[in-house]
Amino acid sequence: MIQPAARREVDPAPSNIGMTDVKKVEAATRAMRAVDYQFGGGACRDAVVAQLSWAQRLLGASGTEEVRQRLFRALADLQNLAGWTTFDVGLVDSSRSHFAIALEFAKQSGDSGLMSNIMYPIGRVCLHHGLANDALKWFQLGQVAAQDSGAELAVAVLCGNEAWAYAMMGDDVQAMKLLGRSRDELSKANLAEAPDWARFYNDTDMYAMIGTVHNELSAFDPRHTAIAIPAFGQALARYDDSMARSQAFTLTMLATSHLRQGDVEHGVLVGRKALMLASGVKSKRVTDRLQPLQIEAARRSSSSDSRELSHLIRQHRSV
Repeated sequence: MIQPAARREVDPAPSNIGMTDVKKVEAATRAMRAVDYQFGGGACRDAVVAQLSWAQRLLGASGTEEVRQRLFRALADLQNLAGWTTFDVGLVDSSRSHFAIALEFAKQSGDSGLMSNIMYPIGRVCLHHGLANDALKWFQLGQVAAQDSGAELAVAVLCGNEAWAYAMMGDDVQAMKLLGRSRDELSKANLAEAPDWARFYNDTDMYAMIGTVHNELSAFDPRHTAIAIPAFGQALARYDDSMARSQAFTLTMLATSHLRQGDVEHGVLVGRKALMLASGVKSKRVTDRLQPLQIEAARRSSSSDSRELSHLIRQHRSV
């Protein structure tokens, strides 16, 4: 969807760079991150990798120490986005390589907030594949780095994801503790001064995280759906078209919670909306995370509509 980066890959790298060159890399990263949020990693991953191939050649150029330090930061963020979009399209090993290089660049930049930024998606890769313990370790490391940087919003992001990991393990006590910490840190954060990568985590995403944690816990105790469902409703009421992937995730979990609560008719209705939206987003993660809904729908075998939803999801996931 974004083409200019592919053209720039063949442009010669300058022999001398200034802050303007670095700011161009940062601006390109912001633009491609916005495309990722809205349309999924598959819509921009090739452009991100092409931009990265060109931008890393700037390391061979001369510049002041201040410029080079900011260049390392910009490259770390771009590598991080490359890892994230690569993960989103399902290339896990390749995404880990990008994240490893991003961590090295972040160390060179001396930015501990950026370090937490990179540890967060590494944890999300683990979480996506059911490795809750591994995910928790990365989130905890990221939380320490975020605290060192003094960025409350980054701490809020990491604590919320720690709560998610604990919920996957069925530990409702720790999940609620970390969810509360996430909410407290968010209330103290200055969103206007937050780093680009963390700015998505506002009141809307807090509602989505509350719903996510309680939806995970509802697999162990369906009573958690009473909190998950209204929280998801609050998030969906606030999302706009720029967050289509987040909408797909949220609708999928909302449908799952409705089914677990016993409201099969409404669960199927929401599930169909989730499937329709998922079909328009280029994200394997969105497709993968339809699986719990498929399973819950199949369990309601007395409902022909529920059986049909499970069948449609299975078809979509097999493509």
